[in-house]
Amino acid sequence: MAPMVAPLRVDEPARLVALTRYGILDTPREPEFDAVTRLIAAICRTPVAVVNLVAADRQWFKSEIGLGVRETALDTSICAHALLERELLVVPDTTLDPRFACNPCASSTSRRATSTSTSSTRSRPSPAT
Repeated sequence: MAPMVAPLRVDEPARLVALTRYGILDTPREPEFDAVTRLIAAICRTPVAVVNLVAADRQWFKSEIGLGVRETALDTSICAHALLERELLVVPDTTLDPRFACNPCASSTSRRATSTSTSSTRSRPSPAT
């Protein structure tokens, strides 16, 4: 059985335009993002933690612990499902959740998923240079 792919958001085109406008995809790792990722892993007591961005055809990791890759396809994206939520998404055991049970990311070593998303399509000011 294949993983359950998340449906597209109603405002998906605007979300993708906003993501492109940020100009962050495929940029080098940054210590500040890695510090946030380490903090997330410690707070959630999980061996895998990521700060990622969900593009049209992939999820790209600005920072990651425990995956060893910088991007994955959307068909294995737990975060694509989080984009559909208005609140914090907590999955106590990904192997028991029908959205993720067949997902290779929902392994026996990393069962808990806590995800929050920021998906505003409003324009934000560019950072000062």
